[in-house]
Amino acid sequence: MSRSPADGALLVEPTPPTDGASWNEFVATHPDASYCHRFEWRRITEVAYGRSCTFLRARRVDRLVGVLPLVWMPGRLGGRRLVSMPYLDLGGPLAVDEEVQAALVHAALDLAESRAARSVELRESGAGDDDGEAPGRFRFLKVLDDDPEALWKTLGSKVRNQVRKARKSGLTTARFTADRLPAFYEIFARNMRDLGSPVHSIRFLSAVLDAFGDDAHLFLTRTESGRCVAGGIGIAAGGVMTVPWASALRSARHLCPNHSLYWAILEHSARAGLDSFDFGRSSTGSGTFHFKKQWGATPVRLAWRRVDRRGSRPESHGQVSAVDRVLVAVWKRLPLGIANRLGPAVRGRLPQ
Repeated sequence: MSRSPADGALLVEPTPPTDGASWNEFVATHPDASYCHRFEWRRITEVAYGRSCTFLRARRVDRLVGVLPLVWMPGRLGGRRLVSMPYLDLGGPLAVDEEVQAALVHAALDLAESRAARSVELRESGAGDDDGEAPGRFRFLKVLDDDPEALWKTLGSKVRNQVRKARKSGLTTARFTADRLPAFYEIFARNMRDLGSPVHSIRFLSAVLDAFGDDAHLFLTRTESGRCVAGGIGIAAGGVMTVPWASALRSARHLCPNHSLYWAILEHSARAGLDSFDFGRSSTGSGTFHFKKQWGATPVRLAWRRVDRRGSRPESHGQVSAVDRVLVAVWKRLPLGIANRLGPAVRGRLPQ
């Protein structure tokens, strides 16, 4: 699996499960790293979904110079594929130079070929900002000010009014401990069913909160009576707070719970001294795309690509197939209890 350049000094190999500390130290110092590169995902994916992982590392003598986290996933038409990283927006190789990056990708291809995997899929961020006009997947980044009052002034008047409306409605948002995860999951699971998408297992989200410890944050938005109407999970890493999973009850939308939720997380992130806020992934033209953009966040295209021996090509992001549309429509009509029982088994097999 390993490849060495002419000088024989570069070694690419699987990382032992006990070497997570050195892996995370490298990730913490790399300018292109994200929370998606952290070693914790190895245990999370194994524990929650039984996925096998191969986390490749590149070393020159005893110095770590590159990492590439990979998870074995089922292929759409059978077989297997290697994905960096499934369930998340980002991944791909982190390296000190192009030579190391190429060596990591070649090692991944060797690994895929040795186990008859159909492809290697890498998830990376685009080269620069994008206006978001062309179809595609985007993450939304907002630079933070360490003064919450200054941050408040960067929001548009419409967003500020919606946050005020949430306050007048009696909504409050605060951080809670992991034992309150079921309150969020009830909302999250219902919302995923309504969208026609299989839900992550609560075991997966619990594993995330457990693995990331103090860097993981569970926020809940509640009414004056204590009823939970929205929630989100944030992960802080490398000066960035990212919210990969958030939901609000549709029946409470008139109270503006999403605005209460996101402003509270933004304010918390600013007070914590974080540099930026990542609203997470959305597709062009979606409701979440416009919601995130109105907060003054910059859309950055996600450059997902599939690599084989012939080179690299972007993953398609075109029209949803007729089959997918039917599956979404059927899932929306499932009773919630059935959707919640079937969803995690299906979701664990889908890298998106």
